[in-house]
Amino acid sequence: MPHNAGSWARFKCTRGFGGGNPAIFQDSAEVSVMDFWIKVLIETIGWLGTIAIVGAYGLLTTQRVTLHSRTYQWLNLWGSVGLMLNGAYNGAFPSMMLNFIWLILAARAIRQAKA
Repeated sequence: MPHNAGSWARFKCTRGFGGGNPAIFQDSAEVSVMDFWIKVLIETIGWLGTIAIVGAYGLLTTQRVTLHSRTYQWLNLWGSVGLMLNGAYNGAFPSMMLNFIWLILAARAIRQAKA
C-alpha cells in the first residue's frame, strides 16, 4: 500500500479498534503498542469533548452561563474538536460532520461576541 494521505486516512478510518497491521510500521510489536496508545489518546480526546459539550449545556441550563457567553461557546468549540477527531479516527463520518458544523457555529458565535 503506498503511503500517502489518502491511504493513511482510509487505513485510520476503516480499521477501528480491531487493529490490523499497517504497512507503514515494520515491527508488529511496535504496531500493537503504538496502536494502543493512539487509541487511548483518541478515546480520551473524544471523552473530553463529550464532557465539554455536556458541561456547557449543564452550565447553560443551570443559568451559570448565558447562551452568548464566551465560556459556553469555547466549551462547545473545543468539545466539537474532540468529538470530530474521535469520529474521524473511528470512521464515524456523520458524527464528524455534525461536530464540524458545531465547530463552525461556535467559532462564529465567539467571533461575534468579540465584535
